[in-house]
Amino acid sequence: MKDPHPGSGTSPSLRNLQILEVLARAGRPLTATEINADLGLPKPTIHRLVAHLEQEGYLSRQLDGRSYLPGHKLRRMMLGVMHAAQFDLARHDVLVRLFESVGETCSISIPDGDSLVYVDRVETHWPLRLVIALGTRVPLHATAAGKACLAFMNPGSLEHYLRHAKLHPIPSGRCPAPPPCSRRSCASASRAMPPTTRS
Repeated sequence: MKDPHPGSGTSPSLRNLQILEVLARAGRPLTATEINADLGLPKPTIHRLVAHLEQEGYLSRQLDGRSYLPGHKLRRMMLGVMHAAQFDLARHDVLVRLFESVGETCSISIPDGDSLVYVDRVETHWPLRLVIALGTRVPLHATAAGKACLAFMNPGSLEHYLRHAKLHPIPSGRCPAPPPCSRRSCASASRAMPPTTRS
């Protein structure tokens, strides 16, 4: 993606999009220098663009003070894109066929930080049911889907989550397990999943 002519007349708005694209593709926090390895912009330019994106809420500074993650505005945009993708009939059709097979509410949700966000859902016709609006955020530790995500986190990410997540009691009065037990539970859940699910 590196531009052989960094001085060419590419607009700042396109440069901003390219910065976000590099960060999204990396899937990890990046410094301005690491982002610029793909773009080849002058050093003052990349730092100015990154600082502006941070100021506007599209990037957020990592705890190390040097690297960047998607900010709250960019995360909302990503969730909006996922919500719009419900009109992707192929994916939604899989959800509908699963619902027809089991007769219960079926959902697609994605992890976002220490939460799980519902992006597609087919509701059961039972009169008594839990209705969750698309875009609803729930703690990872408080749902079956969230616990499945935790079970398949890499060890470093899971350790970070257990150290920093706020494992508040959930409304039913049940308390989440303490971190040592949560680690064992995640490992057990991962081993218990069918091989086709683990792959």
